Formats: sequence, structure tokens, C-alpha cells
Amino acid sequence: MSKKGPKTSSKHHAQDLPDEPPMDPAVQGVQDALEANLTYFMGNIGAIIKRYDEHLEKAVPPPVPAPSSAEPGSSTKGASAAPPPAEATPGSPKKEASSAPTASAPAAAPASPKADPAASSPKEATAAPAVVEAEAVEEETIEIVFPDNTPLLEQLGLLKRESYALSTTFDGIHDWIALNVPDMQKDESAGVQVMGAVIEQLSSLNEAVRGVYALELKYLGDRSDLEQALLKLPQSETLKLSLEVTDNDMWDDVERGWRTLIRVCLIAYSVLAKNMPRLRDPQGGAAARATGMFM
Repeated sequence: MSKKGPKTSSKHHAQDLPDEPPMDPAVQGVQDALEANLTYFMGNIGAIIKRYDEHLEKAVPPPVPAPSSAEPGSSTKGASAAPPPAEATPGSPKKEASSAPTASAPAAAPASPKADPAASSPKEATAAPAVVEAEAVEEETIEIVFPDNTPLLEQLGLLKRESYALSTTFDGIHDWIALNVPDMQKDESAGVQVMGAVIEQLSSLNEAVRGVYALELKYLGDRSDLEQALLKLPQSETLKLSLEVTDNDMWDDVERGWRTLIRVCLIAYSVLAKNMPRLRDPQGGAAARATGMFM
């Protein structure tokens, strides 16, 4: 015969559970601060969106100045370096022509390089300008002017600060919901499920905000790689074009970053506002009748 143990009712088991300990004052202080953070976000959503929208209107790349002949660029410097060798080349034959004024047949004298040992002098004269030309080209290619990205860096720094502040706010709301989760053994309603769904939604939105925060570091890394490559290959037009495209693409990313912050704030506000009764009182009557999270 199998021996059965004494049966214990669920009511008797609930009475054996220890009472919930009082909340520590430090924890209560943290919870109050987190609730103040939530209240600030829900009460100032309009001002936050307006501030982001103002930054979005200013996220416009500066106009590109039209090329003028008064301002020589890197390419015009290379073109202006070519005339000096051209002036040096015709200078040497003039000295040779003035050194032989007694020649009766000027056309026949330079035609016989083997007979005249002085015919090797023109070769030496033409070799010297070639060296001068190589040195001139080398000096010009060292001077490289990178496009000015100061306005872009200012926008990236502002976007990074705003995204950091918003991410910190979302972290605080996440922690406030987590601290309000009731006892799992006593809860029989859908309130805890709603709270878990809201936490998951906030975490997903916060990942998008962290992606905006990382834009500055990504841009600086790409720009540094292109600048180093351009210093090694200063005549590469592809690298110069890549540098311009990188700046233009990052301006687009800045605009998308501000729009992402606006969209994330609106979604988070909607989710929190529609589910606030369940978040504040997950065991209440409204939470007991809930079947899912309102979006």
C-alpha cells in the first residue's frame, strides 16, 4: 500500500508564507525618483518633440561654394605647377644658340651628334628640367585640404547628447516598471504580462536610440580611414569623392536620427499612456480584465 502524505490546502499554504517585508527607505527613494522621471517624460512630451523638431530643421548641410579662379584648389595648384618646367626648357637652347654665333650652317651643326662631342650638352640640359618638374609635382601633392566638417560635427555632438538623455529616461522608466512588478505567486491577472510587454517594447525603442547615439563614433572612424588613405594616395579622385560622399551620407543620417528620436518618443508615450492603469496597479480590477497590451 502506498502511503499518502497529509494534504495541505492552498489556503493553508498561503497562510504559511511570510508577510511582505517593508520597503527599504533607499529603495523607496529610488522608486520615487524613477516615478518623477516618468512624470517628467509624460508631462513634457510636447516640449521634447518640439525641441527635436527645431534641431531637425537646422540639420541642413551648408551650401557648397562655387569654384572660382581666385581661389585655386588642390587641382588648380597642380595645374599651375606645370608652367615653370615649360619655361625652364626653352631657356637652355637659347644659351646654346648664343654661344655659337660664328656657325655658317646652323642647320647642319646639330645634325651630327657623333662628329661633334659638344652634342651631349643638350641631353644634360634637358635632364635638369625633368628633375625640377618632379620636385615641383611632389611638393604640390603633399598639400591636401580636407573638406570642412565643422557644422556636421556640431550636429552629431548635439544629436549624441539628446539621444543620451532620452536613453537615460527610458532606462529609468524601465526600472520603474520593474520595481512595480507584484509577487508572481500571488498574481493571477494579466497585469504582469502587460508590464512585461511594455518593458520589452521600451527596450526595443531604446536600442534604436542607442543606434543614434553611436552615429558620431561611426562617422569619425570612417572619416579617419579615408583621410589616412588620401594622404597615402593624394592624386586618387576616388578617395576624394568618397570623402565627400561620406559627409553627405552622414548629413542624411543626422536627419534620420532626429526623426528616429521623434518617432520613438511618440510610440513610447502612446504605449505608456494606454497601459498606465495596469502599470500602476497590475492586480487591480482593470488589470484583471486586461487581455493584452494596448498599442
